Amino acid sequence: APLPFSAAAIIFLLMSIQGYPRSRLWRPSSQTRLPLRASGFLERWSRLFRNRPKHELGRMSQMRAGSSLASSENKENGIVYAYCHGFLSDETSKKGIWLKNHLKDTYGVDLKTPNLNGGPTAATVTPETGIEALDKVFQESGARKMRLVGSSLGGYIAALYASRYPSKIDRLTLICPSFDMENRWNKLWGPEVLNKWESDGFREFQGFHGRPNVEVPFSFVEACSSTPPYPEVSCPTCILHGLDDQVVPVETSEKFIEKLSQVLEPRMESLSLAGKVMLQVIQDNHDMTSDEALKLLSKTVAWQWNTNAKVGDSTQSGQVNEKMEIEVERKFEISNPNDCEEKIKKAGGELVTVQSFEDRYWDLSDEWILGSESCWMRERAGIWEIKVPLEEIKGGSAEVYQEITGAGKISEFLQRRWPEKFPENFAEDCRKSPENFSEMLQRAGISVYAKYRTRRAKYKLGDIFADVDNTQYSKDSSFCLLELETIATNRDEIGEGRAKLDRVAFNVLNLCQESATTKGKLTEYIIRFVPEMLSKLLKSPKFSHLKSVLNKERFTNSYQWAQNSQISLRGIKLSDFGSDNRGITSTRDIKKGDTIVELPTDSVIRYDEKEECPREYSDTFREVWDKFPEWYVRLGLKLFWEVEKGKDSPLHGYLSLLPSGIPEWAPFQQSEEEIRKSFGFYPSLAEKIIKQKRKFDTISRQIAQLSVQGSELQQKEVADRLKWAFYQCISRAFQGEFGGQLWEAFVPGLPIFKKLFNKDDMSYVLLPFVDSHNHNSNVTTMLDYNPGSNSFSLQASENFSKDSQVYISYGKYTNDALLQRFSFVEEDNMFDTYHIPCEVLKSALAIDRLPNRLEQDGITIERFGEISNEAEIISSLEEIVGSKGSGEAMLRVIGTLMTKLEDAQAHNESKSEEFSAVVEKFRREKLRILRETYEKLSSRISASVA
Repeated sequence: APLPFSAAAIIFLLMSIQGYPRSRLWRPSSQTRLPLRASGFLERWSRLFRNRPKHELGRMSQMRAGSSLASSENKENGIVYAYCHGFLSDETSKKGIWLKNHLKDTYGVDLKTPNLNGGPTAATVTPETGIEALDKVFQESGARKMRLVGSSLGGYIAALYASRYPSKIDRLTLICPSFDMENRWNKLWGPEVLNKWESDGFREFQGFHGRPNVEVPFSFVEACSSTPPYPEVSCPTCILHGLDDQVVPVETSEKFIEKLSQVLEPRMESLSLAGKVMLQVIQDNHDMTSDEALKLLSKTVAWQWNTNAKVGDSTQSGQVNEKMEIEVERKFEISNPNDCEEKIKKAGGELVTVQSFEDRYWDLSDEWILGSESCWMRERAGIWEIKVPLEEIKGGSAEVYQEITGAGKISEFLQRRWPEKFPENFAEDCRKSPENFSEMLQRAGISVYAKYRTRRAKYKLGDIFADVDNTQYSKDSSFCLLELETIATNRDEIGEGRAKLDRVAFNVLNLCQESATTKGKLTEYIIRFVPEMLSKLLKSPKFSHLKSVLNKERFTNSYQWAQNSQISLRGIKLSDFGSDNRGITSTRDIKKGDTIVELPTDSVIRYDEKEECPREYSDTFREVWDKFPEWYVRLGLKLFWEVEKGKDSPLHGYLSLLPSGIPEWAPFQQSEEEIRKSFGFYPSLAEKIIKQKRKFDTISRQIAQLSVQGSELQQKEVADRLKWAFYQCISRAFQGEFGGQLWEAFVPGLPIFKKLFNKDDMSYVLLPFVDSHNHNSNVTTMLDYNPGSNSFSLQASENFSKDSQVYISYGKYTNDALLQRFSFVEEDNMFDTYHIPCEVLKSALAIDRLPNRLEQDGITIERFGEISNEAEIISSLEEIVGSKGSGEAMLRVIGTLMTKLEDAQAHNESKSEEFSAVVEKFRREKLRILRETYEKLSSRISASVA
């Protein structure tokens, strides 16, 4: 019977008050269906007045304003949303109705829930009926794009629709999608059940959640068998799957991703469709209706649809709310992620989810405009985000980042921050066609520089979240990391938060202190695979912490290598002094003569004069060896050969300690014009540096042409690496007569006899740890070769107290030689000199010709006013100015040079600040010598007059 008028009036009144969606207005269609529709309506609306569910999703409607899914971006882009129900279900699906109400209450989104069955019951469903129903929703909506959430069979139909109509689908969220149905049915039921189904024409299935049983015709099997088991999906996709799913095992979704990994994205070189897919697994079954599953579904949809901005984050204003939630995290390198997970479980950790996703990072290659500003643009499962630093938190190295999400907002930021790099209409085009964002970035020169897939197991340990990440960079390269995270509500709580995380790591999970790191997965990737970007970052003060991290890692690796190589380090350690300055410090009081380093000869790289080319070298290297006899070329080839082996080299621990490049301030790295301009006050050195530059360039280029049959760019890369090897040899090698056979050690007096009558050939050796000592001209180097033990040993040349820097001397070098060979200048160098060439003497004395002695050698002034071969110099000057005018002549010359050096300070404007600083230090040291000499000569002349 029809409802009484009063009941209908009440219903109508409730609809008016609550603003019930017009598309769901109660309309009686027949006398028989009226009571059912009315009772269903009352049931739906009575939920509005009941208590909210106890699970956390019930509180999500209290989220802040401004997070509506119906954002301006979504409205502009014309998005329609739809839910695809599963097998034996319909538009009243439990998950579908929950999600529809939740999205409406929380975000103001109208989620369509079409019936995919193509008829009055679930018996008529096929993939094609689902495709038709979805297309009808799309056509009637007038939208430009559709976003689908699909469960089980509905997940498969959603993926199938996306594969057929990729231009219509924006994003997919799939819940236990029923891929590969035919294979699964064969395994699940076997051929007998399927044959009986075919012979009977139908099979009866029990209805879910109290629904009536359904007789499904065999034509359903035939229809599913005619469609691809794994549709080829190209849009951003998130899959949610229950670990205990017996209907569609989680391996099915994993295989879906594996299939997509073999398909490249259109117009995207080397990027597969699998990069657009994220898999999230939780402890649940095929239903996925637990509180945890629904919570994950809500979070996933919010993240995929760009609605999960964090509290306090404002992508509009760029300001940080003082009540923001600050993520405090600590990272730890781990070797075995499975062991780490077991420790977390034993400590009471509860598994939240297991995720599998690919991260891609984008930047402008060669320039690295984003990374150098600590901006990181990431694409994860097709969802875009860029992190932009806002401020440094006092008392730590953590940064507060503003997270900007979505192609529209990101493109606005990029164009505003780097207007010269992006065309005028870039942001507008990206807002209109966000699905083409990656192509627009490529046209602007932005490309992927890092991509890797991560398996993340997320656990909850009290109020701490623990992410165990197993990241695969390549088939043979991985990185495992534990990230612990807690929340601080203000800056004052950050320190306590970090301390809490450390207690869990070290006391509960028993991690070692050395495992703590500030490196993330991206940082590690850049270190391993993007050396050009790493070099750029290390030059920026923003990444000074990265230098310390790298040095710490290198030190640890080298200590392990030293132990394995029987290298003895006694009372010393490697140290990082900052500003690209490393060296050796003492760990105890060291006495003069104490052996502090002992190296077996198989841990060094050595070249002996007249040595034949090693047999293991290629024919090309043999040709190069014979063509270039210079010691640093041959030793450099040996170093280059070991570097090319990578971790397979037995010397990899030493190689990791070497600088990754030639210092930017190395004089020969500058242009010839820059060298002459910078050393205009001291041209003799400028010409020596230019000669060295030309020789390095010529030899490395010729070797590259001989060894590389590729493009000019490939040859240049090899030439640059060779030049690096030559520089390491020039600046680090020790030379001496390190000859001798084992039997010679037992012949008394033989070494002295050989030195007197049969001089050994010279040897050039790269000595690990010995070459890590810094130079001090006031000490000596006590380095010995012992043929008995076939080893090198270094003794302390003086006493060193604990925690002080331990020095050696590279030799009695002037600052000219130190700068040209080692790229540094020593302050107050007792061996420094000032050379005055004949051209400068002629100019200062205003004469055209000098005596032969001065014409050939000029004048060399030593420290403290001493003049080399002073008697000869005075005698030569007297030939010009007379016996009483030589002193005044020297004063005129030195005064002229002092004026020139003082003026040079104002003109030192090199492009490189570091090079300018080195040149300036060199100028000051030369000026020191001139002033010392001027004062001494002035005093001497005054005394003689008196």
